[in-house]
Amino acid sequence: MNKITKILIVDDDATVRKLIKGTLRDSSREFLEASNPLDGLHLAQSELPDLVLLDLGMPGFYSGFSLFEAMKGLIPFKRIQIVIVTGWNTDENIKHARNIGADGYVIKPFSPDKLLNLVCSLESKVAQMPVIVPDQPTRQSTGSKEIRTKVKGFLRIG
Repeated sequence: MNKITKILIVDDDATVRKLIKGTLRDSSREFLEASNPLDGLHLAQSELPDLVLLDLGMPGFYSGFSLFEAMKGLIPFKRIQIVIVTGWNTDENIKHARNIGADGYVIKPFSPDKLLNLVCSLESKVAQMPVIVPDQPTRQSTGSKEIRTKVKGFLRIG
C-alpha cells in the first residue's frame, strides 16, 4: 500500500493554491491549505505534513522565511521537506533559502510539469529513505540516557 503524502500549501493567493493542487492531485496525496504563515504554522503543528510548499511574499507581519525558520527550529518539523514557491527571483533570496535548508526553490510563474517532477523526486527520496537496524548492542548504559549501538558500520548515539 502506498503512503499518502500530506502536502501543506501556504500561499496568500487562492488561485495559486488551486493551481498547485490541480497540478499535483492524485490519489496518493492529501492537501492542506493556509493563506498566511501563522495559519500555516498552526496547520503544520496539528497535521505534521510531509511536504510544505511555501510562498515567501505574503501580507502581514510574518513572511514565508519567518514561517520556514520557525518550523525548522522545532523538533517535529526537522524532517519535513520545504519547497519555496515564490515570485521573489533574486540571487539573495535563493542563496538564503539554500543556506537555511530549503529542499527546493520554484519561481513563479512555474511550469506545472517541473513542479510535479520536483514533488515526485522529493516523495521518492522519502520513500527510499534507508532504515538501519542494529546487529547487536555493543553497550547500553542504564545509568544515563546514552545508548550506543553498532549499526552496520555506524555508531548511533541516542
